[in-house]
Amino acid sequence: MLDAVDAVMAEVEVPGAAVAVVRDGEPLHARGYGFANLEWRGPAGTDTVFRLASLTKSFTATAILLLEAEGRLRLDDRLGQHLPDYPAPGRDVTLRQLLQHSSGIPNYTALPGLYQDFAVKDHTPAELFAQFRDLPLDFLPGTDFRYSNSGYALLGGVIEACAGVAYADFLQARIFAPLGMTATRYLGNDPVVPHRAAGYRRAEGGYANAPYLSMTVPYAAGALGSTLDDLMRLDRALRRGELLDHATQARMAEPLVLADGLRVGYGLGWRLGTYRGAPVVHHAGGINGFSTFFARFREGGLTIILLTNLGNFEPASLTRRLAEAVLGNSREPAVAVTGDPAVLARVPGTYLEGEALVTVARAGEGLDIRGPSLTAHLVPSGGAAFRAADDADTEVRFEGPHMLIERPFSWSLARRI
Repeated sequence: MLDAVDAVMAEVEVPGAAVAVVRDGEPLHARGYGFANLEWRGPAGTDTVFRLASLTKSFTATAILLLEAEGRLRLDDRLGQHLPDYPAPGRDVTLRQLLQHSSGIPNYTALPGLYQDFAVKDHTPAELFAQFRDLPLDFLPGTDFRYSNSGYALLGGVIEACAGVAYADFLQARIFAPLGMTATRYLGNDPVVPHRAAGYRRAEGGYANAPYLSMTVPYAAGALGSTLDDLMRLDRALRRGELLDHATQARMAEPLVLADGLRVGYGLGWRLGTYRGAPVVHHAGGINGFSTFFARFREGGLTIILLTNLGNFEPASLTRRLAEAVLGNSREPAVAVTGDPAVLARVPGTYLEGEALVTVARAGEGLDIRGPSLTAHLVPSGGAAFRAADDADTEVRFEGPHMLIERPFSWSLARRI
């Protein structure tokens, strides 16, 4: 197994990476690859500090649940109960809707021009909220799912309001210190941080340094940094029920249910999915210079952690390759199914996935799909479900106006327009 993981990583083109394969909290494989710093050729290791990007959201959700356990808030509280100056209509969304990306509050990191000026300067949380607080909602709360960093930034403000201390200080006192996560922190640009990795982007002929980003901007949605060693400590604590009890962790893995009854694979700070039938909670992270992934199998105790210092890199596909190296590449053969004529007639059309268009067209006895997360020929797999002809692990399901695209360790939701 160790040789198989090494073989996968030998084919990956990134400046540096750190990979852990853990079973029941104990590492089977934990190793650095490549360089934490290309200029000094410093090797990446299990103690290298990487930006976590959106893996931060799992910590923010954990902090909210710790406050809930103390009776300082309820998940069905309205945002305005904790941030009374926040205006309508956003003040009426619930904390649960913020946690599950069903609030409708626009995603500030998608706003035009944000990275040209605002994101290179330091801001208070209130100044960050001002970028989106007066915008209209994208949809009625609870009726749709749309990934929004704004929701988790606001949850950082809720943590500060309830705890009476800064977001970073609360996480340090309640999560990092108790678990011995000594290298994990709110990773600002100014402090000198031992073993900090430099972040890179692809450039002609190799790599270039990642563009500057004030870490006050990702805030509670993406500003933490950690090491492989510390994240293995976190995984061990979760497996043992030491940070959050197992009942609370099970609640975090309950899917969002939209107003029309559609079940969506996002819980409380974790995405939910399956890998060849095995339930997995996972989250990816991407930020200037870094891409990360954390996958925890809910049965069997397996965890895969991936940290890299390359931005705009797809960590889910690499995590899939690592899972195949660990668990084997065998899969059940696909069974040929005749398509339902009514379904084949109903589902073609145009769908909206986030801000991008997806087209679905009839193609013989199957469908052709073209969009940002999948371009493939689909063959029927039963009812209103289809699989990619060249990848049996990729499934597309049509439920009412929704289309769900599910791949190992990733999924997306689109709505017909």
